[in-house]
Amino acid sequence: LESRLRQLLAERPSAPLHFALGNLLARQQRWADAQAEYFAAATLAPQATDYAFNVAVALERLGKAGAALPWYERALALAGRGRAARFDPEAVRARVAQLRSAPP
Repeated sequence: LESRLRQLLAERPSAPLHFALGNLLARQQRWADAQAEYFAAATLAPQATDYAFNVAVALERLGKAGAALPWYERALALAGRGRAARFDPEAVRARVAQLRSAPP
């Protein structure tokens, strides 16, 4: 599946394909690769709440909580504008509060 997704992306890059590949890589715990694919998806579709959220999650899995914070905030802002989201905004707000209160 990974090679097929990469082949499709080589033929025609698209946010949903990058997101699908990111999800596949995340399931394999390949967080650096997943984060790169989520970032590509979020770049191609900057109004997609779930893409921003998944960039944040991947960054946290890589130990980069500080870098994840603005992505969580972006996902919340997009969800607040009525964009569909597959995450729980209240849980994300709680995580944002934790990250803001954490020592640098």
